[in-house]
Amino acid sequence: MNLQDVLSYSSNLLLLLNVVLYFKGFLKKEKALVCFWLYLVMMLIIEFVSIWLFLKSEPNLFLSHFYFMLQFICLSYFYADLFVDKNRIVKYLTGIVSVVLLSQYLIKPSLFYRFNLAEIVFTSLILVIYSLYYLFISLKKEIKYKYINLGVFTYLLSSMLIFCSGNLIQELDYSVNRYLWTFNSILSVIFQLLIFYEWYKNLRHKKEALVIN
Repeated sequence: MNLQDVLSYSSNLLLLLNVVLYFKGFLKKEKALVCFWLYLVMMLIIEFVSIWLFLKSEPNLFLSHFYFMLQFICLSYFYADLFVDKNRIVKYLTGIVSVVLLSQYLIKPSLFYRFNLAEIVFTSLILVIYSLYYLFISLKKEIKYKYINLGVFTYLLSSMLIFCSGNLIQELDYSVNRYLWTFNSILSVIFQLLIFYEWYKNLRHKKEALVIN
């Protein structure tokens, strides 16, 4: 088992742990945590299906489209609940971008079998902008879920660049390909650790979180 496999399995185990830990927020029906828990569940399902297809030597690249779209929708609604004064803008933008991107596959179905650069850039960059704006707010006042937000910013900004080069990476030397995806696995582990730390630091004791007005 190589380093990338170890990191990948570690990330998935942490993801599974976070799904269990954040289920409490889902039961409490806190809107932001409901959206975030659904995001974690969907990512876990996609990871398991991806591994299952890989073990069967079946192509799994098409799952990337479900990954990016579901990530975009769930995290957009997560931020919509946090941006009390701007949640309509977030929801409208989510709907418009989703319709535009889904229309691409109707017009050009071949995109389904390769990395879609427009999908990667638009969905990831918009979420990075949301997280950056939230980081800016955190400089002025205490905010909810700051470690989750830091994880979103760090992971999506870096992984966006890796996935954007996904079609090119497949043509590169195996060693280069391996190093890039290993780095992405490291980022994924860091992201899941930040999510866990958010729960450990701020959620396990039922602390009252502040909201943005």
